[in-house]
Amino acid sequence: MTAPNPDSLGDVYAVPCGLAAYGEAVAPPSKSHTHRALCCAALAKGRSFIENPLYSDDTFSTRRCLEALGAFFEEAGHGWNITGTGGAFGAPETSLDCGSSGTTLRFMMAFCAAIPGRRVLRGSLQLERRPVHDLAQVLKALGAKVRWLVNDGFAPLEIEGTRWKGGEFVVPSGVSSQFLSALLLAAPLASGPTRLTASGLVSAPYASLTALVMQRFGALVEHPRPEQWLVSPSAYIPAKESIEPDASAAAFLLAAAAVTGGEVRVANIHRAMAQGDAAILNHMKAFGVRITEDGSGAAASGRPESGAVLDMRDFPDLVPPLAAVAFAAPSPSTFLNVSHMKTKESDRLAVLAEGIRALGGDARQSGADFAIIPPASPKGARLDPHGDHRMAMAFALMGLRAEGTTLLNPGCVAKSFPAFFETLETLLEGKRRK
Repeated sequence: MTAPNPDSLGDVYAVPCGLAAYGEAVAPPSKSHTHRALCCAALAKGRSFIENPLYSDDTFSTRRCLEALGAFFEEAGHGWNITGTGGAFGAPETSLDCGSSGTTLRFMMAFCAAIPGRRVLRGSLQLERRPVHDLAQVLKALGAKVRWLVNDGFAPLEIEGTRWKGGEFVVPSGVSSQFLSALLLAAPLASGPTRLTASGLVSAPYASLTALVMQRFGALVEHPRPEQWLVSPSAYIPAKESIEPDASAAAFLLAAAAVTGGEVRVANIHRAMAQGDAAILNHMKAFGVRITEDGSGAAASGRPESGAVLDMRDFPDLVPPLAAVAFAAPSPSTFLNVSHMKTKESDRLAVLAEGIRALGGDARQSGADFAIIPPASPKGARLDPHGDHRMAMAFALMGLRAEGTTLLNPGCVAKSFPAFFETLETLLEGKRRK
C-alpha cells in the first residue's frame, strides 16, 4: 500500500496569475465519509465493499491502523473489499501510527479503549499538537486507562482498553466533534446502552454523518435531542458503501471561479448530500456569487459582489475557501464562531491572518470571530501554509489575484486532495482551450 503523491511540485509552487477558472471538475471522494466507512467495515463481521474511497495520506493512515488491528483490505475495482473483525481486534500489544490524521488518532483511541489490550498510538509532529485530553477523560470514565508518553493531553499515548458497560456520559465537544464521533463509532461494542450528551458541540454535521454511516452498517443509533445520542449494543453488519464527492474539497473549486471571475461546475455536488459542507452553496450566495444547480452538480460564476457575515460554528472547513472569496470581495467579511479553528492541522486563524497580511490585506480576530479586510491592490508574497492542506489550497486561490505569489510545501495537499494543483491548473486553462 503506497500513499498517493501529489505531482512533482517540489518545495515551492509558483501560483499562476491573470487567468480565470473555467470548466467542469470532479471533486475527490469525501475524506470524512471514507474514514467513517472504513471504520464501520472494519468493525463488521464479514466482507464489506467501499466504493470510490479517497486515496489520500489521511485515509491511508486510517487503513494502516485498521489493518494493524486485524481488518483485511484488498483492492477491488473502484474500491476496497474489507473483511472486518466483528469488533474482535487482534494485536493487543501493538503500536499504531496515525500519521498526521487527527481523525485517525481520535477514532483509534476510542476503538483501543473499547477492546481489551494495551496499545500505543503515535503520529507525526503535527499530530502531536492536536489535543485529545477531553476525549481521554471520557474514555477513562468508560473504564479505559490512558497514559501520556510525552505531553499530557497529546499523542503519543498508551491506552489499555476494556469492554465498556455503557452508561451516560457528557462529551466536551467545543474543540472538535471528532471526540463525539469516535465515541459513537465504538459505542455499539458496549454491553449496555450508551447515552452521549455533547457539550458545546461544534461541527455538528460531522457527528450526524457518523451516525448515518453507522446506521447503514447496522448499528442502532438514535438522536433524540440536538445534543444527545443513544447507542444500543449492536453488531455492525457488512455493507456496500459508496463514498460521496468531498463537499469541502469542492468548495475550493467553486471558490476558484469567484476569485477569478470565471465559471466552474463541480459534478455531483448538491444540497441533499450527507455532508454538512454542502452548505458552501448557500454561503457563496451570501457574497453575491451566482450559484446554479441541477440534479447532477452545481456551478459558481462571477466575482463576489460584497463581503458577508457568516456563522461558521458548524462549518470550519469551509472557512479557508470562503476566506479566499472574502479576499477577492469589494468589502470586509466576518466569520463568526470560529475559535475551534485554532486546533486544526495548524492554528488556521493565525496562519490565515499571516498570509492575508503578506498579500496586502488585513485580518483581525475578536473573541471567537474572524474578520478579513481585502486589499485594494493585492501584492505577491511567499506564503507558508505551515503544513496545513486547507491553508495551502486557500493561499493558492488568493495568489491567483497577486502576481508573483509562491507557496511553500505545496505537497501537504496530499492529506485530502492530492490532485488539487493539477485540477486547478486545468480549470485555469479551461477558457483558453475553448
